[in-house]
Amino acid sequence: MKILCLSDLHRVIADVLALKEQQRWLGALLAELEPDVVLITGDVFESNPGINPYEDLHKLFNGITVICTLGNHEFVYTAVDRVLKNYRKQYQPGKWNVHYLDIIGHYDIGLVRFFGNVLWYDGSLATVPNQVLTDFAEGRWLDRTIVNFDPVAECEKCVEQIMLNQPEVGQIGLLATHCVPAREVNGHYQTGVQQPFDAFSGVSWLLDKVQCDYAISGHTHKRIIGKEINGIKCINSGNDYYSPFQHYLLEI
Repeated sequence: MKILCLSDLHRVIADVLALKEQQRWLGALLAELEPDVVLITGDVFESNPGINPYEDLHKLFNGITVICTLGNHEFVYTAVDRVLKNYRKQYQPGKWNVHYLDIIGHYDIGLVRFFGNVLWYDGSLATVPNQVLTDFAEGRWLDRTIVNFDPVAECEKCVEQIMLNQPEVGQIGLLATHCVPAREVNGHYQTGVQQPFDAFSGVSWLLDKVQCDYAISGHTHKRIIGKEINGIKCINSGNDYYSPFQHYLLEI
């Protein structure tokens, strides 16, 4: 199975030029790599897209199976429960071959189980002493616009869903999250350096608890390939807003 790993597409439907540039890049990737599955680890859209996200991605990837997680940007300016409700309501797998793990928990293809979600942050990656997580890096973090947002509580819900959807015996487990599941996958982290945004990168401990073979993430816009934690192969394509765009082809 060939899995095209992408992250942080940040699609802005009103930005026609950016969408065309992205479509040319993705079209060339699909033609060259011929993946069986496209996996997008969050921030697929810059915010609420104002269109059906399933239909958009189905067309963008020509009907190839697309498996996604939500990212923090899909939640800005609204409430977490409302976003999940909207994505749940629009899910029509018989019509659009696009599947958000936040909504369904897991998706199996043969012996491969994809499971995961946005995986909010709990402050365990913080490098600033006594940092208050809800100050959102001194007001500079867009997540401050999420309505009634308690990141620690939402992180706990994400972890609970992940643990309930772990692979069964004999399956290959592919954990997909937007925020990173371990410190080693936070490409911004530097020993002894205080950085206010580290706290919002993810969690420090998930790969000590979960059973899987691969951990695919995004969010930090820093490419991490080749890290192995507790026997789990970690991948972050490191895609950013602007070219050169990044991807990773995982073959299982």
